[in-house]
Amino acid sequence: MSPLRCPDCDLPLEGRACVVAGRAGSLSGCTCGGAWFTWLQLEQVLGGEVALEPLSAQTARRCPTCTLSLTPVLLPGVIPVETCSACRGVWLDWPDVLDLRLPGLEAVLQPAPAQRYAGL
Repeated sequence: MSPLRCPDCDLPLEGRACVVAGRAGSLSGCTCGGAWFTWLQLEQVLGGEVALEPLSAQTARRCPTCTLSLTPVLLPGVIPVETCSACRGVWLDWPDVLDLRLPGLEAVLQPAPAQRYAGL
C-alpha cells in the first residue's frame, strides 16, 4: 500500500503521535504543517464528540484515503476544515491547527523550515 499523500502539497503523510491536554492521540502529518485525522483520531485529540457544520460546495483537494473530493465544514469555534463524505477523515491546514490553540498538536505539526503552507 502506498503512503497517504497530503491534500495540499502532495508530499507523503507520516504517522505521528501527539499528547494534547494530557490525551494521547495520533494523526498523519505533513511537513507543510497540515494533518489528516480519521474521525476517531480527531475525537481523541479534541477530547470527545465533535460536531461539524457542513458548508456547501466541494474543494479541489482529494481525500488521501479514498481520493474523493473533500467537503468544507466548520469545526466548533468556526474553524474551517475539510472532510471526506465517504471515510469521514478530516484535513486541517497549518492555519487551522493554529486556530485550535492546542500546543501539543502545534508542536507535533510545526512545518519544516524549508516547507511553507501552500495556501499562503
